[in-house]
Amino acid sequence: MGEFGFKNAYESNIRMLALDTAFHSLQAEASIRERIGRSAMFIDLFPEGRTQLIAAADIYRRLGDDNSVFRILLMRAELEWRAGDPESSNDLFKKALEQVEITGIEVPQELYFSGIAFNCYQSGEWEMALNACERSLDELSGRKITRNLLESVGRILKLSPT
Repeated sequence: MGEFGFKNAYESNIRMLALDTAFHSLQAEASIRERIGRSAMFIDLFPEGRTQLIAAADIYRRLGDDNSVFRILLMRAELEWRAGDPESSNDLFKKALEQVEITGIEVPQELYFSGIAFNCYQSGEWEMALNACERSLDELSGRKITRNLLESVGRILKLSPT
């Protein structure tokens, strides 16, 4: 626990939230809550992380910051996965995709497809995971990835334990 300073960051941000009760802006409060949630996730304080990320998303929604709401949904999906709840993780990831479709926010295609690949991998949908990896790698490389490399990635994915 506490690797890479996440425990210190968590404690520091908790103190900052407790001491600064008169935030100059909602944006500042949302940012601190987001940092608390993210650091809590890495030190296995899942309930606290979940609570803070939900609070941050609520503030970002009130501010109309769709990009931050999307980012928080992805963080919450990661938190649930780390907490051992792949179903909730998949549901949150799907909500993040819906957020993109509803709001029309710009998401880098490689991020979009790598997220889909991860979600499919969690669900054991190997062919869909491979296709999403292909699209993500294609976007990252400017469409210069060869089929041989993709087939190698596919073999690795099929050999990896679930």
